[in-house]
Amino acid sequence: MKGISHFITGVALATFFPPVVQAGAQGSLLPILGGVGGILPDTLDFKFARYFERYDLEIDPGPQPDASAIAEQVVGAMRRAYETGKSQNVMLHTIRLGNDLWRQYTIRFDPERNEVAVRIGPIVNIGQVPLPGSEVGANPRGRPPKDARVKVGVPMVHTYDAENRIDIFSGPFFKFVRKGGKLHVHFLDWHRRWSHSLTLAAVVGVGVGLTLGKWAGIVMGGLYQWQRRRGKPETKEALRQRDILSEAEEMG
Repeated sequence: MKGISHFITGVALATFFPPVVQAGAQGSLLPILGGVGGILPDTLDFKFARYFERYDLEIDPGPQPDASAIAEQVVGAMRRAYETGKSQNVMLHTIRLGNDLWRQYTIRFDPERNEVAVRIGPIVNIGQVPLPGSEVGANPRGRPPKDARVKVGVPMVHTYDAENRIDIFSGPFFKFVRKGGKLHVHFLDWHRRWSHSLTLAAVVGVGVGLTLGKWAGIVMGGLYQWQRRRGKPETKEALRQRDILSEAEEMG
């Protein structure tokens, strides 16, 4: 629904220009360009930018996930980023158990306790609905413990809310960057980066203007710029759900 709302808002804003309204009344698709400009930055992100990321570490928990091993690998990447000054890109893969089943797990970055906490959760279906009785027991026989906490050992700042739920399709991406004396944790760092740049907004506007005319360029470039400058960032969970929806659309 987020993409649809951006498209509709873009069309509505385009009609603030009388020449655009007049062109639309004569059958022109000029107002539609406003909608395209409204959704284009995020479309570039969720359909293209995420596939160009390179990871320094990919964590695949496997069918018998070990919460301690996951937490220790993440903390190791965080310490490397802090000690070397080189950012670390980490991908956390999902735990797929079948065509429509995944084992859910969560990871929490806790700056106050200076810890990374991992918890292995229930089995969920593609609708992210837990299966009854699928929770890992407190002391599962023959399985690693479901909860783990590992000290980071370096001061950290989390740029999004602390808990990250990982379940269906592909997992989330984190970037650990040292800034001054603290380590910053970024979620889906590829979002709102080059695709939301002022330069690209100008290039899009000029290119469309040269091809389709002045008002087409103003509408397309202007609405692209509006989308780029949206003030309040989306919540982490909203971004994660949009990433999941994008993958579902591609598979469908």
